[in-house]
Amino acid sequence: MSNAGRITRRLLFATLLAVSLGGCALWQNIQSTAAVAATPEAVKLEIDSFDAYEALADGYNRLRLCNGSNGPVCRDPAVRKTVAASVLAGRSARNNLKAYLRANPGQTAPQIDYSTLVNATDAIKQALQVYKSAIQ
Repeated sequence: MSNAGRITRRLLFATLLAVSLGGCALWQNIQSTAAVAATPEAVKLEIDSFDAYEALADGYNRLRLCNGSNGPVCRDPAVRKTVAASVLAGRSARNNLKAYLRANPGQTAPQIDYSTLVNATDAIKQALQVYKSAIQ
């Protein structure tokens, strides 16, 4: 299924959910919240935040692999797996958002890409926080 088809299906589901849960007032609230969250300014800030955490993740991925005897400053395979998946998802969302903002100046960005970027940044932040607390 194409990306547009998935977005249409999700919008239809959200519309049906909003109508079943309380009608138009709830739907308007959902729309205004989404519009505020994915403004061009908010998207640019989130892109900058992701870029910073992506750089930290890159530094983490360059550490030597933990083998049980090489101390706390090493790369844990479990943390690396989480970080790698989050970086890949975040890069894709970031690139989609940058392209959207270039093609549609001043328009609210797609909520799905914005949410993906926020979630990826948070996942990297949490994974690196676990690592940071382990070495302190």
